[in-house]
Amino acid sequence: MDYIFTSHPNSAQLAQYEFEQYLPNATASTWLAPGVGLLSTDLDPDQLAETILSTPLLYTRHVFPVQLTLHADQPQDDLAKELYSFAVSQIDYNFAYALQARSSHDDTAKILLRELLPKVTKKLTDSGYQEDNQHSDQIVSLFITADTVYAGFSFAETNLSHWNGGIPRYSHDRGAISRAEFKLKEAIETFHIDTADFKLGTDLGAAPGGWSNELLENGLKVIAIDPAHLDKRVLNNPNLHDYRETTQQYLQRHLPYEYDMIVNDMKMDVRESIGITASFAPQLSDKGVGVMTFKLPHHYPYKHLRQDLDKLQTSYRLLYARQLYHNRSEVTVVFGKKKA
Repeated sequence: MDYIFTSHPNSAQLAQYEFEQYLPNATASTWLAPGVGLLSTDLDPDQLAETILSTPLLYTRHVFPVQLTLHADQPQDDLAKELYSFAVSQIDYNFAYALQARSSHDDTAKILLRELLPKVTKKLTDSGYQEDNQHSDQIVSLFITADTVYAGFSFAETNLSHWNGGIPRYSHDRGAISRAEFKLKEAIETFHIDTADFKLGTDLGAAPGGWSNELLENGLKVIAIDPAHLDKRVLNNPNLHDYRETTQQYLQRHLPYEYDMIVNDMKMDVRESIGITASFAPQLSDKGVGVMTFKLPHHYPYKHLRQDLDKLQTSYRLLYARQLYHNRSEVTVVFGKKKA
């Protein structure tokens, strides 16, 4: 079966390498745009998503099955008619759908996308289908190049993200402390981290306070640990306790708390960062979740990254790992309490 996958453009070759290493009879040799390629594998959508999550494959952030291909040089009305027929054959009329469309970077594909998409949407709306591009689980995906229109139907869970291409669109008007805040927001959303019952979290290396702010937004009280100064907007929150010291000093000077979330976005050597995070492992609650980023040097060997994940697993239970959209030269890792 064919799929269209998306990764960070700079990590595309690593995504390709992972497919060849971990998927049976997989080939990923055709590129449609920077970071967007065609994958062929024997796995069905559920099996592919499960393999990506459980292995985990680190560099694929979005994928959808290709179930229909059309020549792009057909009249647009004919293309719209065929895409409409495909969509109604897949969508459950009783539930809202999302139509997610992207194109390659050449002008021909961009123009076709801009002109074709409203025609398909209008046909569906006129037939009574309800579009909800933010919350719907059933997704019709399109990818358009200069010569081909690719279409598929799938669910948000098997796409790895409910965002088009795995690219979240977050408002920058809600008072974010720093761009880094969106990394944690994306991780919580992508990996379905349920914070409803969480009470207390700690942010290791918290300054300037973006991740602390995100924890506060999720209703947690926060212990922020960093010798550097936090942003005043975070410091003014009564649910934040600021410890202006290193994590090592904090552990030596204070009685341990039990945390429902431990987060770490420190800019330091990966293994040193893992060591610091591991020192808090006894304090993670049984239901708790940790999130950290591995800051990867340029040309960091892939086998070293796998070894880093193994090292983290000596202290925690690995839940997820992936390079998300808001990561640059990083991988986001999610972990839980290691079972005795």
